[in-house]
Amino acid sequence: MWKDPAKKQDWMDAIRNDGQAPSHYARNNMNEDFAESADMYWSSKGTPCEAEGRKRYPARYAYFDKISK
Repeated sequence: MWKDPAKKQDWMDAIRNDGQAPSHYARNNMNEDFAESADMYWSSKGTPCEAEGRKRYPARYAYFDKISK
């Protein structure tokens, strides 16, 4: 995944722009942040929880919207 520097930078930008992490562990590990965020994104997609996830983590959700097309 991180072999593409642009994708890595996009993810780092999403982390910075959201200003918060899904967990303490994710805050200290970029790969864990990605894994937890991906789980949150895909688990909430199409459910009532999706709106709350998008509200709390708009940049992360936008990132996954972009790469999942």
